[in-house]
Amino acid sequence: PFQFINIGQHEKSIVLTKMVQRDAHNPFNTWQRESIAANNSVAFPTRTLAIVAVDDDAVVRRWLLHKAWLANVSYSAFDSASTELVQEIVQITYDNVEIEWASA
Repeated sequence: PFQFINIGQHEKSIVLTKMVQRDAHNPFNTWQRESIAANNSVAFPTRTLAIVAVDDDAVVRRWLLHKAWLANVSYSAFDSASTELVQEIVQITYDNVEIEWASA
């Protein structure tokens, strides 16, 4: 699930909830490590991020977030007795968005 929010006149954000992934070379984990390393820097690492909505194996909509950077990452509660996976709740700020609609 995700939601778009406005956090200022020129800054826009999206909040994504995803499952934590173990692979250290996963593109998101790499981006997160780069962002942590740049914590005291003026500029955070940015990406063009594609969010794709799929229905019955067909792409129905695609959002391209340009100059996106990680504004905040938090986690769901961890319960070692539970079989549920830990979620990452990620706030991503971006400069602009392109929306591509599937052709009918």
